[in-house]
Parts: sequence; C-alpha cells; structure tokens
Amino acid sequence: MMCRQISKWLCILMLSGLVTPMCGCGQRAARTEEVPAPVRPAGTIGSMAELYEFGAIPVKGWGIVAGLAGTGSSECPPALRDVLVKYIQQQVSGQSKVDPDGFINSPDTAVVQITGVIPPIASKGDRFDVEVVALEGTQTTSLDGGRLYPAQLKAVSRLQRFDQYSETLATAGGAVFIDKLDSDAGPRTKGSVLGGGLVVEDVQISLVLPEPNYLTASAIRNQLNERFGPGTARAISPSRIRLKVPPKFKAEKDRFLAMVTTLSLGQDEQVQQRRIETLVERLVRGEDVAISQIALATIGKAALDELAPLLSTSDERVRFHAAVCMLRIGDDRPLSVLRQIIADGSSPYRIEAIRAIGAGARRDDAIAILNSALADTDFAVRFAAYEQLRNLRDISVTQIPVAGDFLIDSVTCAGERSIFVSRSGIARIVLFGAPIYCKNDIFIESDDRSVVINAGRGDKFVSVMRKHPKSPRLFGPLRSSFNLADIIRTLGEVLPPDDKPMIRPGLGVAYSDIVVLLKRMVERGAVEAEFKAGPVAGAIVEKITTNDR
Repeated sequence: MMCRQISKWLCILMLSGLVTPMCGCGQRAARTEEVPAPVRPAGTIGSMAELYEFGAIPVKGWGIVAGLAGTGSSECPPALRDVLVKYIQQQVSGQSKVDPDGFINSPDTAVVQITGVIPPIASKGDRFDVEVVALEGTQTTSLDGGRLYPAQLKAVSRLQRFDQYSETLATAGGAVFIDKLDSDAGPRTKGSVLGGGLVVEDVQISLVLPEPNYLTASAIRNQLNERFGPGTARAISPSRIRLKVPPKFKAEKDRFLAMVTTLSLGQDEQVQQRRIETLVERLVRGEDVAISQIALATIGKAALDELAPLLSTSDERVRFHAAVCMLRIGDDRPLSVLRQIIADGSSPYRIEAIRAIGAGARRDDAIAILNSALADTDFAVRFAAYEQLRNLRDISVTQIPVAGDFLIDSVTCAGERSIFVSRSGIARIVLFGAPIYCKNDIFIESDDRSVVINAGRGDKFVSVMRKHPKSPRLFGPLRSSFNLADIIRTLGEVLPPDDKPMIRPGLGVAYSDIVVLLKRMVERGAVEAEFKAGPVAGAIVEKITTNDR
C-alpha cells in the first residue's frame, strides 16, 4: 500500500517537472543541458567600436628645383648632398648620363626643403599642395620659373636627419607657383607646387572593439558589406575591422565614416521606427542636424514615410534638410524643392543644395539643374555648379591640359563672362562663358617685358612672343587665334623638340606669369570679362596636433 502511494506521488511530481525521472536500476538519468543561443549584438556600430583613423600628417623632404635662370646656387650641406646624389643616381640609372654633383652645383638649380600636410583619410593618388623653400644661408635668389624634380616626403615626427631611413608617405614634384597677384606675396625664394604632393598609399582606417569579440566583429563586418558593398569591411581579428572607402564615397570620406558609426545592428522594426521618429524630431527642431541627416540616410528607405511630409513645410531649413536626406536615400521627390532653393537668390542653402544634387541625384537630373545655375549672377553659385558638372564629366565643361602643368576648363554657359584662376589645389584656369575672345588692337606686356601679346587693328591673328630669360634670343612670334583659350595654350605649351615638329608649339611661360597676364588683359580691356582669383594655398606648418604613422 505504501509503495503504491509513493509511486503515485512520484508520477505527480514527474508530471509537474519537479523531479527528474530515474532510469535503470538505481541510476540517475543523464541531464540534457541546453546551450544558450549566442546573443546578437544590438545598437549602433559607433556604440560598439571606436573608429581609428589617422589625422592630417605633416610631411617633409628635400629636393632640387631646376630650370632657374641663374638664380639658383650650389650650396648644400654635405650630408644632404650625399643623399641627393644617391637619389639622382637611382632615378636616372640606365636612362641618361647625368653628373649629380654638376647638376646640384649649377646656378640653374637650387636645393630646397619641401613641406606639406597629407589630408585626413587620404587615399592612394590623392593630391595636396606642397611648399618649397630655398635652404637658408644659400645664395639662391629666386625659385621663379623653376620645376621641382620628383622627391620623397616622410613624416615630420620621424625625420630628424637628412640620411635617416623612414617610410615614404608621399612624393612631390611639378612647376613652382609663386603668387604675383598680391604685392606682399613674400620673397621669391619660397613658393608652392599646386597639387604637387601625391599620396603613395591608402591611410588605414579601422574599427576597434574595446572588448574583443569575434561574433560582434563578424556581425559588424557583415552589416557593413551588406550596406556598402562587398569588400568594404574585413574582420582581421576579434577586436579590429579594417575599412575600405567605397568608390562612390571617394570624394565624401567623412560622410562615409559618419554613416558607418550610425549604422545599427540587431534592431527590430519597432525599435527602428522609434529611432526614425526621434531622428526626424531632432531634424525638425534643428538639433544635431548633420548627425540626424546621416543617421536617417544610413537607415535608408524605411525613413522616407516620416521624411516626405517635411517637404511641404513652410520652414525652409526643415525643407532643405529633409530634401537632402531623402535624396541621399535615393528618392527623387525632393529635386523640385532643391531646385527652388537654388533659384532663390536669398536662400542661404543654395551652394549646399548644388553640392547635394551633384552628389546624390541621378546624373541626367543633376546636369539639367546644375546647368541652369551656371548662369546665376552670384559667382559662388556658378562656381559650385561648375565643380559638380566637372565631376559629372558633363559636356558643358571642356578640359585641356597644358604642358602637364595646369588645366584650362572652358565652361559653356550664359551669364557674365568670367575668368577664374586657382592658387591652391590643382592649377587651373576656368573660362565661364566660353569661348571668350580677345579684342584686336591690343598690346599687353609682362612686368619684366619678357612676354608680349600683340594684335594690331585689322590683324587676323594674335602675335605672342617671349624673350629668353638668359640671353637676347627671342622665342616667336607665334600666331594664335583671338580665342582666349588658344592664347593661353600658346603661352603655356613648351617648344617642341626638333624631332617632334608636329607637337603644338608654345612659349613655355610659367602658370604664375600667365595668371598675371590674364589679370592685366582684363584690367586693360583686352578681354571683356571679370577676373576672379581663388584662395591662396594655406600656410604649411610643421607642428600640428595629429595622429602620425
């Protein structure tokens, strides 16, 4: 009887799950332990990992400027001379017979120090301005008209001696630009090479997890590759994900990195919807607008329903930011809003709207809107539209390289004719309202009277001539049409060698001098156009607070 009652209670307890059934003769049944499912990481990538990137990197090197008209010098510290001699021998090995010491000793060359700053998040092939300065204590009097021979640039913080080995981060070379538009431009023993620095390798960008976790690293990698394309992210360890900037973000690297940090993992639809609503509210209130814009664009199409009603609000600021955000997502509904903003001469968002359309709209839509902006009365608006059209390779912008030293961009557009010359970045002359023609019956001369542009009344061509900088010899006169682009090419192209007579001839006038001649032609009425000079290359400072490699 007692045994039956015990069996009854055991059955009840077993059914209740409170007692483990016994198996066999006096043996305990094996317990099956459930392995907990891995927890999928949730939150933004920026909350899980720290973005590790190099900031601007100051670089320095030494090299030789050649092509000087007797204004160089032979002085050079012995240790630096040894380094330069070895470098010259390596560069010209097997190509030509060059006496390195004789080359350095020539009065037509000068040893210079080169400084520059590699921009943050730089990619291989990116260009930056470099400054060249004749060595102190030498007899070099001018670098005007010279050309910097290829040189290596290394991190300032790791270069203490001329002969010290250090990784080459960039190279430098090209025509020396000396600003002659400003009377207080400084001594001519200092100049710059516009866009003369060339980055030799990509700067590494990584996401670093404070607590190594391969599951989290893999989840981040997979999400980034799904959002931005295969190869964007690579988990090289449980604590580090290496990033590669996708081609479409090459001109917007900062934006790409911001999108990376705001990208979310493991959020369900309800959580994401609440996040969208919060971000839209911030956008409307004007709080953290840039971050909210990027976060919404990163979320993508799921945010469109909340953003679309903002296109009809009376607040232009809200309309603009919502339109830019939607355009970035790939929606073309905001194009009409951005077009109206660009056309409104009183809007403070015109240039930003132009850049947004150039970067986010479909090519045909962008070109149609941007071409209308080329005729604007505000030159800043015209220039912004031109830059976007140039990036889109539209036929309204025709580009001609001159002697490998600078570019002529001819812009076909209505509106006032304008001539823009750059003094930083890539050396270029932009002709708005091309073709621009020169008048006849003109006589334009450079300050030193070495270059003359002349056309008498009734002449069918413009005569261009140049005196040799070191002798009474005269180059030219060469004939040019009255088209200003043709005159610039005749000035800037080099004289062809005897064995290549079919190459277009030119006088080899430096970009620095052509810029001054163009300004003079405008001032004296030889060309009916306004003259615009871009900003001067920023001062290059060695001591910068930065992350260095």
